[in-house]
Amino acid sequence: MDEVNFCPACGKNVPPGTQYCPACGSCLSDQVPERRETEAEKRMGADRTKIAAILILIYSMPLILFGIYFYVAAGDLTNEIFSNPRFVELVAPYYTPGALESFIQLMGLASIIAGSIGVVTAILALMRKFWVLTIILCIMSALIGALTLFGLILGLIAFWMLYKARPVFES
Repeated sequence: MDEVNFCPACGKNVPPGTQYCPACGSCLSDQVPERRETEAEKRMGADRTKIAAILILIYSMPLILFGIYFYVAAGDLTNEIFSNPRFVELVAPYYTPGALESFIQLMGLASIIAGSIGVVTAILALMRKFWVLTIILCIMSALIGALTLFGLILGLIAFWMLYKARPVFES
């Protein structure tokens, strides 16, 4: 039996191990464990959201930086690829220089978008608000960020942690 020093219903002192309050008859054994579980779940959920937010930021920030680099340097990267005869043999049958530059820019833009969605997800997770939106954005960021396997793995881990932390979100 759980030790209860007072009755939560009437406030009277009760001896440890008592199942029912001698003053009002309220059941005492069921009330304390539920409160302890709820507090423990809240702490664990809060810890999960913090860890998930950190994981999301770990893959989001590099995605944004690499995305900006690829978007801005797409022309130079394309020229570098087409100046190397080995790469020309691999790339030329499938891409023209203009098409390859557009593809590199598109990949850069996708990285910027995935990273930005990840940052918003991390902020929502730290605020512990809008659980459904946080989950949707986390999935979107992980899937768009699948350009890198690292981003996909961390995104899916963060998704699972946020999914399990639902009780600590306010809405």
